[in-house]
Amino acid sequence: MCSFFLANRGRFGQRMDWFTRAAEALKETTNEWLRAAVQVSLGIVYQEHPFGDRRMNLHHAIAACTQALRFYTPRTAPLDYATTQDNLGSAYGDLAGVEDRPENLRRAISAYDEALRFRTPEAAPLDCAGTQNNLGTTYGDLASVEDRAANLQRAIEAFSEALRFYTPKTAPLDYAGTQNNLGNAYHNLAGVEDQAENLRQAIAAHAEALRFRTPETAPLAYAMTQNNLDNAYRNLAGVEDQAENLRQAIVAHAEALRFRTPETAPLAYAMTQADLGLAHDDSGDLRAAVACWREAEPYYRAMDNVEDADLMLKWIADAEARLAGGEATGGEPT
Repeated sequence: MCSFFLANRGRFGQRMDWFTRAAEALKETTNEWLRAAVQVSLGIVYQEHPFGDRRMNLHHAIAACTQALRFYTPRTAPLDYATTQDNLGSAYGDLAGVEDRPENLRRAISAYDEALRFRTPEAAPLDCAGTQNNLGTTYGDLASVEDRAANLQRAIEAFSEALRFYTPKTAPLDYAGTQNNLGNAYHNLAGVEDQAENLRQAIAAHAEALRFRTPETAPLAYAMTQNNLDNAYRNLAGVEDQAENLRQAIVAHAEALRFRTPETAPLAYAMTQADLGLAHDDSGDLRAAVACWREAEPYYRAMDNVEDADLMLKWIADAEARLAGGEATGGEPT
């Protein structure tokens, strides 16, 4: 409770100091459960700490989780052991974004698999679902590095397993988040095999997520899923029903922009405007595409995303050259 209190008030340094001193003070205690509990909390604090060397903080988080596992064992505390393994997997997953990406993702997967030995559907169905969702996300990340099709299939299997327990009744927002993740996995798999079928599966999953990710319950998550949905429709338009799928893509992008605004999420706003421009470009409306990219460019630049800001200028120049050459400006796709 103290940890949440301090974090919610932005007092991260005080939180770190408090748990570091608590862990030091408990080194000689014979209460192994208490030592383990503080080490688990210390690991979370290090993983969430927004200051200092990110790499070193994550190594400290991993060390704290590993220390806790000396006391939380499958025999003495199987569910606490599983929770700590899940935390360890999360820390390794974050570390993969800093160094040794494939190896740390594999370590994360191993930790999640170990957690699932004890986070079973019978013992803890919602925790089991949470770890399966984490496992699916990690397999999806590993797919960007190696064995793309096989790892995406594993991601889909893990998300599908999570959805056995994350249901609209038991956990509607977790259910929606996992459906969104499942849609992303199908979308990525479409780039490898069975393009049309996997894109249809992606669209179905995102549409299902939107039954529960609503403007009222989670406006920014709703907008994110709308953006994912429109990208799936735009890619499906390259395979079948071009005009209708592009129309659906443009509708979904516009819906996302109701909540991805310059005030609430400037970078996400720029990304959605850029994607909407691509959908207009595909449909042959070059002027609308240029308007979107002009809108996106300054927000990319303001967020110090210079590469994408420059890309917007390139797309604008290319589109204006095509307009000067007499290409379509609107209406039916070219």
